[in-house]
Amino acid sequence: MCRVVNEFDEQIIPFNEGDDFIHLMPNKKSELIAYPVSIKIHSLASERDIIDFIEKRWPWIDNMLRESEEQKTLKIRRKRKHSQDLLDFIWENKDVSAKVIKSKLDEKFPKNGLAYYEISKLIQSEKIIRLEE
Repeated sequence: MCRVVNEFDEQIIPFNEGDDFIHLMPNKKSELIAYPVSIKIHSLASERDIIDFIEKRWPWIDNMLRESEEQKTLKIRRKRKHSQDLLDFIWENKDVSAKVIKSKLDEKFPKNGLAYYEISKLIQSEKIIRLEE
C-alpha cells in the first residue's frame, strides 16, 4: 500500500549522467535536498496501513535520510556584480553623500560606471548584509 522513494539519489545523482536535468530546475533541486526521501501512498491505503508501514521500515528510512545528509548540500550563492574592494570602499564612506562618494570612486575605481542611485542602493543592501552578521 506504500512505497519509499529516494528521489535524492535518483535525480540529484542519476545513474546515467545524461539524465541530469535537475540543474535546470533550482527550485526542484532545493526541494529534493530538503526532502530527500518520500513515501508514496496508494489511494486505498488506510491510516493504520501507513503507520504500520513506517514503523516496520523506520530503520531503513532513517538510514536513507542519513545517507542524503552526507551527500553534497546545495549552496546558493549570488554572483557579485561589484568587487569586494569597491563595496568595502562604499561602506567605509556610507556617511558621506552619494556625490562625494561618486567623485572618490571615480578617482580610486575609474571604470566603476555607478550612478548616484546605485551607490545609495549598494549602501542599503550592504547595511542589510553587514548588520545582519
